[in-house]
Amino acid sequence: MNKKMGLIPLLLLFFGLLSFGQVATVNLGNSKQVIDGFGASSAWCGTIGDNVMNSLYGDLGFSILRLRIEEGIGDNWKTGDFSKWSTELANAKKAYAKGAKVFASPWNPPASMQEDFTKTGDASAQRLRTDKYTEYVSYLNAYVKYMKDNGVNLHAISVQNEPDYATDWNWWTPTEMLNFMKNYAGGINCNVIAPESFQYLKNMSDPLLNL
Repeated sequence: MNKKMGLIPLLLLFFGLLSFGQVATVNLGNSKQVIDGFGASSAWCGTIGDNVMNSLYGDLGFSILRLRIEEGIGDNWKTGDFSKWSTELANAKKAYAKGAKVFASPWNPPASMQEDFTKTGDASAQRLRTDKYTEYVSYLNAYVKYMKDNGVNLHAISVQNEPDYATDWNWWTPTEMLNFMKNYAGGINCNVIAPESFQYLKNMSDPLLNL
């Protein structure tokens, strides 16, 4: 198709939509939401060099850092072997020293806490076992304590990264998230982020807001 001929109806459609659009009124004196800051995630970045972190959290003024909780630690967290978490600790310390808020997110719990189930035809989908919720709280607290013992007070920790887009990590249903937040999350020793929906699904967040 001729590109110019294709452009004409698109322009007509665009201006047609504008002619029927509503007027938006912006009131800068009426705040609806607070922006705490801007930042980045160090997930899967390895140890980030001092020059990069100084640029991000110094020159550019970033004020938030998101960490990934490495599930490859397995059950070693029970014996005090936290070596798998040392890379993100190094990143956290650099940002924290610049005054940044640091929070962390898990993509998966340790394998011993997971189970396979069938979701939309996928028999290898994974989720956190309900009988492991108490242990999962202990696991997240171990991460909070590890960071604190090494000089980083986490601002918050999330229950699960994108639980509604979990092809490569753990799924959570709204009911499971509500159960965990209502009956278990109070035992976590810092602020808790949930549901962290990929699609901002209200059926995941509204039950928590209505608690």
